[in-house]
Amino acid sequence: MRFDMTRIEAAAGEVLRLTLAHRGTGSKEAMGHNWVLLRAGVDATAYANAAVRARATEYLPPDRAGDVIAATRLLGGGGRDSIVFTVPADLPAGTELVYLCTFPAHLQLGMRGVLVVK
Repeated sequence: MRFDMTRIEAAAGEVLRLTLAHRGTGSKEAMGHNWVLLRAGVDATAYANAAVRARATEYLPPDRAGDVIAATRLLGGGGRDSIVFTVPADLPAGTELVYLCTFPAHLQLGMRGVLVVK
């Protein structure tokens, strides 16, 4: 229950391409994974708790859309999704943005990491 990269470094304003590959075999309903990058200052635990109640929107709570910089689709085993996003240009060096899997309990099991602005 971990991402293979738990730390990413990028410059403010940098455009990144990220590919999430679910290497498991479970369905997205039973063992889905996604990758969600939160804005600076957003409490990852509070976001994950809200996500638990957002099953209909693949664990991305619509009322918290403003907390998210980028997110992949929820994937089942063998799935892949690529996204392109820009690191916010106004962030100072050293800012840490948390990314996590919002499937229930996955954050608590260790599916998180940080994008550090350099």
